[in-house]
Amino acid sequence: MMRQLYGDNIVVEIVEQFMKLDGCGLTELPPLQETIDVDALESLLTSADDSDLIVQFEYNDATVSLTGEGSVIIHPLEE
Repeated sequence: MMRQLYGDNIVVEIVEQFMKLDGCGLTELPPLQETIDVDALESLLTSADDSDLIVQFEYNDATVSLTGEGSVIIHPLEE
């Protein structure tokens, strides 16, 4: 799943993508901040001048990739 980031809050974008992908509610997802330092993530992505930047981490049984161009890509982990 890929979507351009147009909002100012990367964390909200990630959570919304998972809610759409899994068909779950906000309270059914584990807190994102237990997986990654969300303040550092937002700072890195909003201040990055490098469109080749890619940040990846695992969250909620998926790999989340965020690009310097503003894309959110979610790939479920293989079992």
